[in-house]
Amino acid sequence: MNIIDLKKNIIHFLNFIKYEKNYSNNTINAYKCDLNEMIAYFELNKKDLSLNNRTSIQNFLSHISEKKISAKTLSRKIASIKSFFKYLINQEVIKNNITKGISFPKLPKKVPVFLTENEIKKLIEMPKYHSKYPQRDSLILELLYSTGMRISELVSIKIEDIRLEEGIIKVLGKGKIERDVIIGSFAKISLKKYLKCRKHVMSIFLFPTENKRSIKKHISIRKVFGDVKKYLFLATDNNSLSPHSIRHTTATHMLVNGADLISIKKILGHKSLKSTQTYTHVQKDYIKKVYKQSHPEGS
Repeated sequence: MNIIDLKKNIIHFLNFIKYEKNYSNNTINAYKCDLNEMIAYFELNKKDLSLNNRTSIQNFLSHISEKKISAKTLSRKIASIKSFFKYLINQEVIKNNITKGISFPKLPKKVPVFLTENEIKKLIEMPKYHSKYPQRDSLILELLYSTGMRISELVSIKIEDIRLEEGIIKVLGKGKIERDVIIGSFAKISLKKYLKCRKHVMSIFLFPTENKRSIKKHISIRKVFGDVKKYLFLATDNNSLSPHSIRHTTATHMLVNGADLISIKKILGHKSLKSTQTYTHVQKDYIKKVYKQSHPEGS
């Protein structure tokens, strides 16, 4: 397949996963980046993509492996290429799937990192001392912990999505699937106060952008990610924590306090129970951590 045809088919594929499969923008951008890297490789080497055998694809994968990328990143790039060729087969553009048999690198099992209840309390206090918008940022932290929602779900919340009296917020999850999340009592109080203070703000979003000229836009994922990571470090002195650690914490605390996996799966919006089962490995680690922090002989 020559470069021109390859580029055309990649555009068709990206449109397919956007409009037919309803993939998130982040996922689409990752696919686009990975596939454009493949195009750049063949352009640089002035070669067409051979559809008769795996040699050309394997040469490309060997090339990106030499960049010393992580096994997780390499695995994602392979997944992007495999999905693209599966699409070409289904569309009858090609007959032979040259990516068949290409295996993924083994990824080490990573147990989710989490916070204790005391660390969560400390975290939610951080914006009071380190933020220009303490009420907003405290609410962001409250909602992330109370609901276990993703940052991408949080930033896109509209005022019309909130059913305050019921204690429910409608969020748009992965694959553009809607679900209702329950707001905890503390988060509900904070949300009520925040809504009262922002009633004159002309924006459909709960957390509008700080740019007053862009009232139709919400606060960016990058902005929230950076701020939350900063508060996590200030609260725990642990630079490895990310906003997703709060989501892990929500699931861990629920599991430790008796919630079943099916309920946690629904709350977090997991497609597969396998994703939720990860937290069963966390229980022992959590109990050990609480013991060390609270027992006189724990240190």
